[in-house]
Order: sequence, then structure tokens, then C-alpha cells
Amino acid sequence: MKKLFFIGITLAILTSCQKNDENPLQKKSDYLPLEIGNYWVYEHYKIDTLGNETKLSWVDSIVIKRDTIIGNNKYYIHEGIMFNIGWRVIEIVRDSFKYLVNDKGKILFSENNFSDILNFEFECFNDTNDTIYTISYRMENPTHQVNVPSGNFEVLNYRGDLTFYAYNNIDPPFINRTLNRYYAPNVGKILHTYYYASAPHTYERRLVRYNVANK
Repeated sequence: MKKLFFIGITLAILTSCQKNDENPLQKKSDYLPLEIGNYWVYEHYKIDTLGNETKLSWVDSIVIKRDTIIGNNKYYIHEGIMFNIGWRVIEIVRDSFKYLVNDKGKILFSENNFSDILNFEFECFNDTNDTIYTISYRMENPTHQVNVPSGNFEVLNYRGDLTFYAYNNIDPPFINRTLNRYYAPNVGKILHTYYYASAPHTYERRLVRYNVANK
């Protein structure tokens, strides 16, 4: 069963943010363009252990279709196709004083908090409750630019430190990897790395094109 939980600092941040979310003078994040009609298109790549890249056939297409009010706060509903799965709601999020927060209270990004762990995730086997993986997320500010098909961008990284534990006789018994989610100002997410527990390869979703109205 997949379980999510949040450390105390996360809950404190959310409580603070929710008090004044409707303040019209609130400055929105430059990295999170949330307007109805904005869309992003991504291609998937597989990178083997030697650095050789293979472009996959999957193409993700995500659009902000509408907004909704939850708990007196405005959220934006992202719909589209991801990982070759048919059209669906991808996520429901809001900009809370430069924190990207979903409708479950999970922090997905921060423009200005580079010290705290913002989110922690883990998954266990249903029958034994043995841990499959853990991920700790925090922000970092890389010193390099990131190049994707849609351009070359200065970024902030919502970085996940991932540990796979003993799983289907993996050797070594645990593997440490890094999940990068790069965000560019006035664009949004431009690159997202992911992995499969049973494969040594790295996978990336790279931004191909987008249409963003920043207001």
C-alpha cells in the first residue's frame, strides 16, 4: 500500500499559507504559471548506464482545463495524457505563497525554501509491509542551465533522494538515485527524471513545446 506522510515543517508551512491564500496582493511564483489554457508537451527518453539515449514513443500532453474552489482556495485542474495512459485528471494544484501545493496538501515545489525537507514518500509490499522505496524531497538551486527540446533554461530543482531497498533480488540490496524535477521561470516544469525498480536505466520527460500565459 502506498503511503504518504508529511513532517512537522510541512504542516506548519501549509497552515501558515492557508491563512492568507486569497490575499489579492499575494505575489505568485514566477516558476508556476497557473492559468486556464496553459499547456505543456513532453517526450520520454531512456538513458542506459553508458549514457546512450533512446527516444520512446510516449508523448505527454497536459493542459490546465479549469479551476475549482476547495476550502476557500482556488486550485487549477491539470488534465491530459501521461505515461501512455488515456486522458484523465493529472493533478489539482495551487500556488500558495510560492509553494506549489496539491489538493491533498502535498508540497510539490517551493521557490524560496532551500533548507527544509518538503515531502517524504514511501511504498511497502502489501503482504509483508517491507519497504520498497523511500524518497525525500527538497529544493536546490543548480549552478548550470538545463537544455531540453523547447530551449535552454535557468532552473530550480525539486530534488528527490530515492532509495530502492531489497526488491526481487536486486543486487546490491539497496540503490540510491536522484529524481530531478527542473522548473524554469515563466515556463513551469521542463524536465522530470524517473526510474523503474527492476531496471538500471534512467528515464526523462523533456519539454518539447508549451503555451503559457503569465498574468
